[in-house]
Amino acid sequence: GGRVVEGVIAPEPTLANPLGNLHGGVFAAAAEVVGAAVFSHERDVSSSSLDVRYVRQIPLVQPVTVRAEVLHDGRSWGISQVTTRDERGRVCAVATVTVYGRR
Repeated sequence: GGRVVEGVIAPEPTLANPLGNLHGGVFAAAAEVVGAAVFSHERDVSSSSLDVRYVRQIPLVQPVTVRAEVLHDGRSWGISQVTTRDERGRVCAVATVTVYGRR
């Protein structure tokens, strides 16, 4: 644990859902990329599972930060948790990313 990777999604209108918030699929894709990137580069990893929970709308009024932290970094499997928050610091979405890749 302890490693963190952050990615930023620019507030582009093409990334919005019909309500004007960040499209859930965009968050899911970013979560998978950032969630895998948090693992050390001494091994290649491939995503094994992605579980996403949308807590509230993700506003597109400013850049959206997607933050990944390692929950488990074993010999073969890794698990990270990815979150994004609104401007008030409230969690908007949480994803758990599982990766596979031998050291």
